Amino acid sequence: MKLLKLLCLWGVCFLLHLPQAWTQNQVDTTLLVEENVILDSVFQKKQKRLPVPKRALLYSFALPGSGQVYNGNWWKAPFMTGGLGFLIYRIGDTEANYRDFRDAVQKKLRNEPHKFSGRSFDNINSLRTIRDRFDRQRQLSYVYAVGAYGLIALEAYVDAHLQNYDISEDLSMRLKPVFGPVPQGLGMQAGIGLAFTF
Repeated sequence: MKLLKLLCLWGVCFLLHLPQAWTQNQVDTTLLVEENVILDSVFQKKQKRLPVPKRALLYSFALPGSGQVYNGNWWKAPFMTGGLGFLIYRIGDTEANYRDFRDAVQKKLRNEPHKFSGRSFDNINSLRTIRDRFDRQRQLSYVYAVGAYGLIALEAYVDAHLQNYDISEDLSMRLKPVFGPVPQGLGMQAGIGLAFTF
């Protein structure tokens, strides 16, 4: 429990430090000289920082949701961490239920009183069936949590790649004349070429 609190504290400090780290890398000048033109830095457009995909992946593996924050998609982080948190809660809940029913089966075999004594399902077959069901749910919760952890990191990696992708309105195809040498002789030949712009 202390380790979980320490990890949560580290994660909050990490997320609060990210905006400060980004602003420290910016150049603060009042005048820039570019081709004999003096520009005031107030009127310059701020260039968008493009995320590095590998860094987004590593951040997301270190702390789920931090890769999304690094990519600039702050709104995704609560959904990612909330989903993973629910799966971790589900692991703990099914683990506790499995242990309760496992102990009940062992005590029932020794004819000792247990937590579920006197209930309608207080026979060995029912207790075993319920124990096995909680065991299966516990194992599936582990698989889902590991899968969600990997998907969160993969989403941060893909999102960082797609932010570098150029999306323009010019998706066109043009026909244009092409001139090239004749393969078996001297001279030129004419043809039609297709130029795709995307």
